[in-house]
Amino acid sequence: MSWHQWQSLDLKLDNPEELEKALSRYKSPTKWTIFFDGKTYGNISTKSIIDHVHSRLKGLHKIESKEPKLAFRKVEKQFSDWLGESLRPIIVSNLSDISDPDQWKPTSTTKVAPLISKDLINRLKGKIYVCKNQNCEGKTSTRDLAENEITPVKSYKDVKGTELRAVSLKFSPKAYAYCEIEGDECKSEGPFWYLVKPTGEVKFLTKAAALIDAADLSKDRHSELLFWLD
Repeated sequence: MSWHQWQSLDLKLDNPEELEKALSRYKSPTKWTIFFDGKTYGNISTKSIIDHVHSRLKGLHKIESKEPKLAFRKVEKQFSDWLGESLRPIIVSNLSDISDPDQWKPTSTTKVAPLISKDLINRLKGKIYVCKNQNCEGKTSTRDLAENEITPVKSYKDVKGTELRAVSLKFSPKAYAYCEIEGDECKSEGPFWYLVKPTGEVKFLTKAAALIDAADLSKDRHSELLFWLD
């Protein structure tokens, strides 16, 4: 994802026949380049899983070649969820020459940009739900998000000075508060991701658990940002 959203090639499949037809589109490629943090780490070969019973397996591939030992691919909390712990996801691509031309790297930040606070407060206007008790039993009321309830989480910067900042919500344990955005309870989770240009322009990107990596996968000499959606 850069300033635009990535979308699936198959936006709508209404019946098993359409699903089966779509499967043929994902039998290739079968050779992939491993990419992480601006570098490639060899190749793996895969084979399409042929399963006519379980719809959730359609389009998935299993690794046929020997998996390389990657020290950076370990269990990380930011990529885990209620289903359990998960290994850090990485990019594999059928492109042989993958790079990160924008050179995104982690930075440190201790403050939330005022324009980010303003946007998030407006985005969650009237969506902070306040309960009378910890279990949210009984009637709830709504209020606006307070500026001191927004906290910085992570930040990155590219070679041109554009920043990628993640902020999360942190409510007082005694507040019994949570928020809903597009039907998603965010409680003290998040984070909310913003691009901050050197000019000061701020753009909301997405609500995602973590940034997976940055790479030029569309071959336009600019890096796309790929996020992990919980």
